[in-house]
Amino acid sequence: MKRTLLLALILILNYGSFGAHNPLQAQSSMWVTAYYTYWGQYGVRPEKIDYSAVTHIIYQSIDPTSSPPYFIVPSEFEIGWDGFPYQSDLINRTHAAGKKVILGLGTMANDYAFIASDQSPGGRLDQYVNNVLAYAQSKGFDGVDIDWEFPWAGSTAQGHAELLRRLRAKLDTWNP
Repeated sequence: MKRTLLLALILILNYGSFGAHNPLQAQSSMWVTAYYTYWGQYGVRPEKIDYSAVTHIIYQSIDPTSSPPYFIVPSEFEIGWDGFPYQSDLINRTHAAGKKVILGLGTMANDYAFIASDQSPGGRLDQYVNNVLAYAQSKGFDGVDIDWEFPWAGSTAQGHAELLRRLRAKLDTWNP
């Protein structure tokens, strides 16, 4: 857990969040991120969040999978088992507070490695990037955050780097 948080902090400090702004522009204020998880949402509904304490909220996470569209939206990610629309409520409240809400992409390297192993034009990697970003835009997210917990060396790490390059290229066309 500490390793994952440290990696996320390093990535945020070095690269910012994907889709939030032009990475060459200087920031005039501190970036403060909070994670909101679909598996932990029942203890804290979005109306209980102190939005003044954060600049960005990452809603964690949709996971990669080995079949099209190459990601899974967990059943409770949009509407909780209690029928409450957690995702849309979180997005609406975050935006009403003038903050950004980021879609978390997770988590294990195995499916990312499978997706990234097909880097041909229109291949699995392009399909994953296009499908994830279409989902994020359709729901009102302002960007994406990568939570890849085990980026091994070699071709898996190279595939991860290519995934980040392609996401960055597509996100640079966004105007959230």
